[in-house]
Amino acid sequence: TVSTLPVAVPAPTDMVPSKYQQACFDFATDGCGNACVDAVAGSGKSTTILHMASLVASPRSRVAMVCFNTSVRDHLKSQVPPSVDALTLHQVGLRAWASGGVRPIVDKDKMRKIVAQLKDDAKIPRWVNAGKVCRLVGLAKSEGLVPAQITGMSGLLTDTEDTWIDMVDHHGLDLGTEEESADYLGAAHRALTLSCLYAEQYVDFDDMVYMPTLTEGVTYPRYGWTFVDELQDVSSLQRIMVQRMSYGGRFVG
Repeated sequence: TVSTLPVAVPAPTDMVPSKYQQACFDFATDGCGNACVDAVAGSGKSTTILHMASLVASPRSRVAMVCFNTSVRDHLKSQVPPSVDALTLHQVGLRAWASGGVRPIVDKDKMRKIVAQLKDDAKIPRWVNAGKVCRLVGLAKSEGLVPAQITGMSGLLTDTEDTWIDMVDHHGLDLGTEEESADYLGAAHRALTLSCLYAEQYVDFDDMVYMPTLTEGVTYPRYGWTFVDELQDVSSLQRIMVQRMSYGGRFVG
């Protein structure tokens, strides 16, 4: 079901809905299935799905409002009933990762520490730029690339040299000469492998989506209703997360 909202939406407390907005609210209270609220930027989509979440919220129902960052999450919390669980996608992933008893430390410098360890152990050349290696690893995680030697995970991309080269080309990364590029790709592959192996002890921001989404047997929190703000910006991995959250329930984005 797709509803188009061509006009700005006033605050729910004094809302006089248009026919399009009313269709969204009727869908929430009386409809079935899932919906995508489709409208131009600044037209009030977020306000509309906030009101939809408020309409279906109750102490007996599990309702999640999902967004991208903590500042938006804090704003959402102030706009919805207490029974609505306002979360960032990274919070969802960390909860899922911890569902099996894992309690990792969040370390934003995890990858730089891994690269430094690999250099100290002479596993990668000392001359490679740590920032470029970390950038490569971050891209690999965001696209769902899992090293072939890691068991218990299923990647979205096959771990081959061509896959890494295509990723570099797609993002326009300059890794120098052909020989230097090979060294960078080798360093990134080793760093990504170690990152997976350490993920039960330490995670960074990327791991919060990457590890629980691609690791087999991870249990996600389930909701009767899942609302996603700025749905157009979700990545392939985040889309999988949302599908798992809303499995058996209803979804609006």
